[in-house]
Amino acid sequence: MPAHSKRFWWILLGAGFVTVLGWETFLFTTDDAYIAFRYIEQRQLGHGYVWNGPPFLPVEGYSCFGWIVLLDGLYSLLGIAPPEGAHVLSLLASLGSLLIVARWAQTGLERRGEEGTGVYLVCVMGLLVTSRLFLTWTSSGLETALFNVVLLLWLYKGMLGGASRTPHFAVAIACASALSLVRPDGYLFVLASFALGGLHVFQGRLVLKRALLQSWPVLAVVAHVLWRKSFYGEWLPNTYYAKVVGPLPDIGLRYLLSFGIEHGLVFLFAILAIACWRTRAWWPVQGRESGWLAGGALVGHTLYYAVVAGGDHFEYRILSHWAPLMALGSVWAVLVTGQTRIIRLGGLALLALLTQSIPWIHYGVSQEHTSWSRSMPDYAIEAELPEFLSPVGKSFDELQQWLFRHGVGMRHQQHKIFSEYQLGQLPSRQVAAELLDGEENPVVVVTSAGIAGWQFVGAHVVDVFGLNDYVVARTPPRTRESARVVAHSRQPPPGYVNAFRPNMIITPARVSPFSRRESPLTDEEIMGIEQRFREDLPEDRNTPQSERTP
Repeated sequence: MPAHSKRFWWILLGAGFVTVLGWETFLFTTDDAYIAFRYIEQRQLGHGYVWNGPPFLPVEGYSCFGWIVLLDGLYSLLGIAPPEGAHVLSLLASLGSLLIVARWAQTGLERRGEEGTGVYLVCVMGLLVTSRLFLTWTSSGLETALFNVVLLLWLYKGMLGGASRTPHFAVAIACASALSLVRPDGYLFVLASFALGGLHVFQGRLVLKRALLQSWPVLAVVAHVLWRKSFYGEWLPNTYYAKVVGPLPDIGLRYLLSFGIEHGLVFLFAILAIACWRTRAWWPVQGRESGWLAGGALVGHTLYYAVVAGGDHFEYRILSHWAPLMALGSVWAVLVTGQTRIIRLGGLALLALLTQSIPWIHYGVSQEHTSWSRSMPDYAIEAELPEFLSPVGKSFDELQQWLFRHGVGMRHQQHKIFSEYQLGQLPSRQVAAELLDGEENPVVVVTSAGIAGWQFVGAHVVDVFGLNDYVVARTPPRTRESARVVAHSRQPPPGYVNAFRPNMIITPARVSPFSRRESPLTDEEIMGIEQRFREDLPEDRNTPQSERTP
């Protein structure tokens, strides 16, 4: 084995070791992850991927079909329950991202003919595995790590061609199709991949017949969408209807601003701009159309979340795939602008200090909060910064609190302690099953659907925010202000919850005793309730009720 090959694997092994340590440090499971786990459990019970079994109509309250199928497979074949399987798969996907980034960096360094390739490869991997953004999403129970590794493969091998630098349409369309199954965001990357194929056909690099044959993976996406329509009755997941209330650019752009301040993007963008000016190229595009297509898709994906969705409920989740690109871009920019190894390494150290200090200072502050409370957490960093940076810290703290009030960018520690709190206050799955025993069509009303839905898998669970409820997801927000709480803007219409005569109500603040009904709730009664309230839904689901003309 060549010496440089051995060095590559030793560096990758070291980076993997640090990643595993980071995974253990940040290990957490969001409440929302248990939503997917409940769908898997329902499938195991023979109902299919539904939130509530019959007589309720099927609802697609998840947006990660491929992730659910993988976890379901682990559960069925190896007996690994979804909460444990999710952590294993996320770690493996994160290690896969390391491999792709290492290959990407190695080929780029060798192409430049840099001396000390191993040193700069260590720098790339070091920047990545010490990135809080990367480490946070090595777990969570969500599909984030899987989406990110497939996206990296799409970008590096499909759109940019890997070591050969020749874009590979077949790889691009296969990865984009896989992305679409993991999360609907992938549809955008399917379009970018087809644009690449069309460009290659137009330029004579690819025969049309061959391009069509190579497009076969997209049939899986088409099949999934058709299955969704036939099984759930909708073209899009129920989560879309529940979350999207119209463009919310002022919230989403603040979300991006928060990300930019925290990660020192002004410094990274500055050195990237200098490097691009010196090379007269936008790395890694270097004049290639495929790079522009890839970059456009990445930027378009980010802007959709910022302008339309208003950001994301989770801490920079939908921006986490930028972590490896930031590491690669940092090293490339410093190599272009620095003339000697000492200057380059010093520049990288300074850039790391400028871009990674606030995330880790914030993490340290957040660890002081170890118990959940109903009040909004205050992870203030102003007092932790040097005095001359106090205005920056104050502005950042105020921005964070503003976002929290709108349900955006809730931090890792907040999700972690909330899940731990929920697991501590709710009955175990065994106790929950005993409570439900003998009750016909038991109904539990929840304000946080995940863990409660997983614990009470034998009950029909009414999700008051509508992620898993057709009626609530299409009920207009009550006021303009309530419409601006991202992913939590909708509430049940009057009389809807009470119509099911719930046995139990679970909120973060209180778990009511389980009460049995004097008369049973029949299947026919449930079907009638659903039909009546679905028929009464207004066509316009996004105009707040307070602004409607009587």
